[in-house]
Amino acid sequence: APVTTAPVTDSPVTTAPITDAPITDAPLSPAPVSRPPKTSPPVSYGGTPAPTPALYNIVDTAISAGFDLLGTALEVTNLADTLKSPGPFTVFAPTDVAFSDLGEDTLNALFNDHDLLAEILTYHVLTVVLSTDLTVGDVATVQGEAITFTMVNGMFVINGDVELGPVDILASNGVIHVIDTVLIPPSLNTAPVEPPIDYSTMSPVTHAPVTMAPVTYAPVTHAPVTMAPVTYAPVTMAPVTHAPVYVAPVDDDIVDIVMSLGFDNLETALVVAGLDDTLQSAGPFTVFAPTDAAFSDLGQTTLNEVFNNRPLLTEILSYHVVAGSVTDLVGGSPFTTVQGESITVSQENGMLLLNGNVHVESTATVASNGLVYPIDAVLMPPSLAEY
Repeated sequence: APVTTAPVTDSPVTTAPITDAPITDAPLSPAPVSRPPKTSPPVSYGGTPAPTPALYNIVDTAISAGFDLLGTALEVTNLADTLKSPGPFTVFAPTDVAFSDLGEDTLNALFNDHDLLAEILTYHVLTVVLSTDLTVGDVATVQGEAITFTMVNGMFVINGDVELGPVDILASNGVIHVIDTVLIPPSLNTAPVEPPIDYSTMSPVTHAPVTMAPVTYAPVTHAPVTMAPVTYAPVTMAPVTHAPVYVAPVDDDIVDIVMSLGFDNLETALVVAGLDDTLQSAGPFTVFAPTDAAFSDLGQTTLNEVFNNRPLLTEILSYHVVAGSVTDLVGGSPFTTVQGESITVSQENGMLLLNGNVHVESTATVASNGLVYPIDAVLMPPSLAEY
């Protein structure tokens, strides 16, 4: 259903006064800020907006969140009815991109072999397990074979290389964890090994000489070909509908959205810099929100230096904020930030890039006082290029 949002009136940005408190010599490592618990809104990956958590069953939740190929696979294998039952279940849900990475030939083969497709899909289903309950080791799936959880750089991965995220998308009969690859059971992932050939036991082969008889070709006379005129029917292009943004509950401000998306380092930084109160005011604002991995990519030394220098931290964070609601990122014009310097926007291979190399990871989440765009790196003002 279309989403109707109330008109937004741009108001000037008011930043809270900053009082520099003395900073101790001990390095400060970002730690999550204790805030009242809230339910994380599911992130939309294209298609229709994600539903309110725990309102729909697993199948309807997946389809509503844009997992179209997974929804189709569940329907053709008759597993949809099972995953609409009380459960509870845990489903590791591959994105549409994960299915596309299998290649068109493999996809066609799977969707035409319902037994094989069902075996692969049930390898993605467990009894209900939240991300906070995951442990390192093997866990049996409904298909019968186990998936293996390991820790890599502090993050859980499945079977050695399949990454999790986002996690804990709640449904009425279980939970969905998003994965970036289709899991293949080990029994379907081993190619038969041919025995080596022992050439030492083979007898030499002597070929008899071959004499080719001369070939005489008869002349060929082609009858003239008259092409009938071709009349092409007019082509009517269907209108293009852009994927909608996820609309958060009206009482969730930008800081609430940052917390609900699990961006702990950004939330900590906003509190340390004293900008959390500003981003909870009427706004509107547009915030380009670095993920926790983006902060980690700065390195521990740089993180400690930035978090111990409140004016520097404030300047960097203000460079991620634009006054007003920026709904059109593809217009090509630079955006002037609250910090004063500009952010450029470009496109490459269908991806939106900020300043030429920072990816916008998904569509915006709408808050009560603006928009939040997840990005995969911390933006540095040109005047602070040394960082």
